[in-house]
Amino acid sequence: MRFFTRQLYNSLQISENLDGIWQPAEDAYARYLDDVRASLPKDIAWIAEPYEFHDSKIRENDVVGDGSLRLVFRDRNAHAQPTREVVLTFEGVFASSDMSDTNGRWILYCELFVQQSGQYQFSVLLDEGEMSIDFTSVAIEVYELDRTGVRKRGHQ
Repeated sequence: MRFFTRQLYNSLQISENLDGIWQPAEDAYARYLDDVRASLPKDIAWIAEPYEFHDSKIRENDVVGDGSLRLVFRDRNAHAQPTREVVLTFEGVFASSDMSDTNGRWILYCELFVQQSGQYQFSVLLDEGEMSIDFTSVAIEVYELDRTGVRKRGHQ
């Protein structure tokens, strides 16, 4: 994490000065995204938004095929009744952090970085720890959930 760091997040938890502590990081990341957004494929641009997955809970992660990694999590604001399940399948994965302890973790903030042409890093600040995935493309599936948490329908 370069913008939304653990140190910054912890400082925010003990301060009432949201604008003075958080806003500079948010503004810096927004400027970075403005600089790279036009060059990002649509799916990659979608996962770059820092609040898209805020308060989502990771349900599972696994390796699917050669060089692919799948993350499944529930909904923004998942502290309430989840309304959607998101499946991100990262393809062309050439590096990742140890993700063995991410199931059940809450996503706080996400960042996306362009490493080289066609290579990206998805970094996530979790309630405990961080994770990162270096990849070349991502497939996105979004499923609406019924009140019992069962998938109703999906779209990509």
